[in-house]
Amino acid sequence: MERMKIAAIFADQESLGGKDVTVCGWARTIRDMKTFGFIELNDGSCFKNLQVVMSAEELNNYKEIAGQNVGAALRVEGQVVAFTMGDRLSTDAFDVHFEKAYSEMQGAFAVINREFARHVRSAHPEVKYLNREDDMGIEGLRRAKESYYPDRMVEKFLATRK
Repeated sequence: MERMKIAAIFADQESLGGKDVTVCGWARTIRDMKTFGFIELNDGSCFKNLQVVMSAEELNNYKEIAGQNVGAALRVEGQVVAFTMGDRLSTDAFDVHFEKAYSEMQGAFAVINREFARHVRSAHPEVKYLNREDDMGIEGLRRAKESYYPDRMVEKFLATRK
């Protein structure tokens, strides 16, 4: 499979959901949770890191990979399962514009949510709030937002000109 640059993945996220990709880069962080782990990979094509999730059940060399040092050169083959995008709202708030996940992968939404929150906390320790934006009246989205025990939810209104 031909190598894809990380910048190309971020540029074409919608069409890559559930598709196989190959990326190469340097490990910025490696976190081992014993049965699964996370690698932040960067290939120099953009400033963003690609979050790689690895499973001990699916990788014969899981322990070897989890034991690598930051800066290790890695080649990763797998599926684009989820992605999210957000921006700083204020000095203490970060806005999550959207989260997308490949629905065939159970738990993908929960993982992308948790990992993005961890990324925001690591990159911006002064941020206290994540704004999950509007649920558009979709009951499932509302329930998902409420399951994170928000500090507050703001009622939305529609302003019209007379």
